[in-house]
Amino acid sequence: MTWFKREKKPIEPPDERRVVTEGLWIKCSGCKEPLWKKDLETNHQVCPKCSYHYKISAYDRINLIMDTGWTEHDSSLYSTDPLNFRAAKPYKESLQSLPKKVGVLEAVVNVYGQIDGMLVTLSAMEYNFIGGSMGSVVGEKITRSIERAIELNGASIDMNKQAFLWGRRAAHDIAAVEKLVAPPAPAQRSPAQQEPQSQPASQRVP
Repeated sequence: MTWFKREKKPIEPPDERRVVTEGLWIKCSGCKEPLWKKDLETNHQVCPKCSYHYKISAYDRINLIMDTGWTEHDSSLYSTDPLNFRAAKPYKESLQSLPKKVGVLEAVVNVYGQIDGMLVTLSAMEYNFIGGSMGSVVGEKITRSIERAIELNGASIDMNKQAFLWGRRAAHDIAAVEKLVAPPAPAQRSPAQQEPQSQPASQRVP
């Protein structure tokens, strides 16, 4: 006869130690060396070991160049699918999914603020949104940014790459082509071009 009976309990595994450094290190795409993410952020997404440049968002570029306190404009403008364009991935589907993923409604962000105290309007391309390609709304937003600079008597800065000049979206067809020539038009009405500039004393003809 058994006087004592020990209950069999399942053996519990020891508490798993959390790896505190998990997710804090990456392998550099350039030099393949381990890189601490904090160092990468501090160095503005440039590897401090090999100077490999990682992509940064439009807002990151804006924060790098603008003084604090800038204001975004025209953020509610977005593209539609007027041609019902068909591709490997439906264009309309991209327009619906990218804003949630990227955080913007279009491939360019317009802001107004100051750089070292100088009033400026700035348009920064977002290359995670269809490669920063040129649609009708992109051209419209850049045009508005230039016109706003003229009204406020400030400077206009356009931070883009080749995608803006040549990468029009086939899904917008002729509308995108028309916008390629739209942004320079208001710049031609700039007071700086309409009014003669005074020359420095050293360059004046006696």
